[in-house]
Amino acid sequence: MDAYGDLIRLKDPAKANQIIKSAKDALCSLLDQEVYDALDEINNAEKQLEDLNFQISMANSKLEEIRQQIKKEEEYDRTNAPKEFLRRIVTQYTGDYAPGDKVFRVKPHYTVEDCPTCHRKKQVTATFNGEEIKVSCPECQGTGTKRTVEYIVDQDIISSVHLKLCFGSESRVGLWNDDCVFVVGSEYKVDPKYLFRDREAAEAIARELNEKNEEQQ
Repeated sequence: MDAYGDLIRLKDPAKANQIIKSAKDALCSLLDQEVYDALDEINNAEKQLEDLNFQISMANSKLEEIRQQIKKEEEYDRTNAPKEFLRRIVTQYTGDYAPGDKVFRVKPHYTVEDCPTCHRKKQVTATFNGEEIKVSCPECQGTGTKRTVEYIVDQDIISSVHLKLCFGSESRVGLWNDDCVFVVGSEYKVDPKYLFRDREAAEAIARELNEKNEEQQ
C-alpha cells in the first residue's frame, strides 16, 4: 500500500495531519532552496556581465588613446619630417624604385591613319542654302588624320629617380616637384602607377585601359 493509504488508516487524525504538514514543509523548503540557487546564479551572471562591460569600456578607452597617440605622431611626422616620414614620401612618389631596377611599363602606342572621311584633305563638301561649301572635316577636326591609341607593355630599366624636397620654416617639408622616376631611353618622367615588378600585373592594367578606350569610342 502507498503512504497516502497508510495515512488514511491512521486512527489518530492529528498525527496524520502532522505528517502531512511535515511533508509540505520539507517540499517548500526544497523549492525555496532551488529558487534561491537560481536567483544566485542570475546575480552571478549579472555581475559577470557588468564586469565584462567594464572591461570592454576600458579597452575602448585604451584604443581611443592609442588612436590619438598615432594621430599626434603622424602630425609630428608631417611637421618635423623624421626618417620614417621621408621614407613614406619617397615610396609614395617614386614607387620605391631605384636606378637599375627592371620594370614592366604600361605605355600608350599611337597609330596615325588617314581620316576615312576627308582622306587627309582636312575639309569636306557640305550643302548650305543650295550651295556647296568647304567645311572643316568633323571626323578629324580638320587634321586630315585619325590617331588611335593602344596601351602596351614594355620591359624597361629605371635610369634615375629624382625627388626634390623643400624644407621651409619650422622644419616643414614639401615636395618641390613630382618629376621623379625616369627609365632608360626616355627624357620624360614615368608615373610610378604605370610601373610594375611583374608582367602579369602590367598586362592586366593595359587590358583595363584598352577596354575603357573601346567603350569611349
